[in-house]
Amino acid sequence: MPCLDYLYINSFSNINLKSELKQAKKQKPDYKQLFKQYKILFNNPQYILSFGSDLVGRITSRWGDEKAYWEESAKALISFVFLGKNSVGIYYGDELGTLRAKIKKDYKFNNENFNELKRYYELKNISNQEFYEAQSLQNKWMSYTQMSWDSNLVFNKNKLFALNYKENNVETEKAQPQSPLNFIYELINFYFNSEFKEILNEAQLSIKSSKKGVLKLVYTTYEHKQIIIYLNLSNKYHKIVIEEGSSILISNYYNRFYSEIPSWLNPYELLFISKN
Repeated sequence: MPCLDYLYINSFSNINLKSELKQAKKQKPDYKQLFKQYKILFNNPQYILSFGSDLVGRITSRWGDEKAYWEESAKALISFVFLGKNSVGIYYGDELGTLRAKIKKDYKFNNENFNELKRYYELKNISNQEFYEAQSLQNKWMSYTQMSWDSNLVFNKNKLFALNYKENNVETEKAQPQSPLNFIYELINFYFNSEFKEILNEAQLSIKSSKKGVLKLVYTTYEHKQIIIYLNLSNKYHKIVIEEGSSILISNYYNRFYSEIPSWLNPYELLFISKN
């Protein structure tokens, strides 16, 4: 039997954090670099893609939304690693929407030199507040929050708890059909058990992207059957053009009713579309 080597890739999370000075300031997503790396990896199942990393803070807090769009942004980030022909790694809970750790205002991120660092970056025109905000999002200790089994702190052994541990735990997410956990089940079933699995597994895959955070993937068979995927990783609305007669197969907006083909993507919206 052939022996295949798999390479685990989670470097996406460290984009824009290549220097200590960048780590000291809150960094926005660099979609250009993200998609540049993704285009090298998305078409090969020997690459295992993941956002989870113990070197940097939680991805949903950093690139997604902690409040109104929490579920949608978590599911958008899940989708990013699922959409291509690569393999998928779910290890740290980032793909389930786990947020950064809940900490006290005097927390020093397990660094005995934290106060000296603040003074050092003040000399670099980075205020204490700006530095602390960056650390609360990007410091590696903010990722040390396991997904809790339930919302009861007594039975969970973690020293650090995620901001959303009461909503983002196994028992709660299992019971809520719109949760990121159940959305992963939906994606798995669609890719491997639905009537479209042959198209997704055998068709040619092409990709287009935008520096504004929109990704378009197209699965095309030799019979010209197509599944088109739009993914908006940003918190902005973006205009799209979808041919008449197309059908929406999946959306990560659980309660949105599509009476017609949309011409705009909502923040963090994902659409699977069948071109008839």
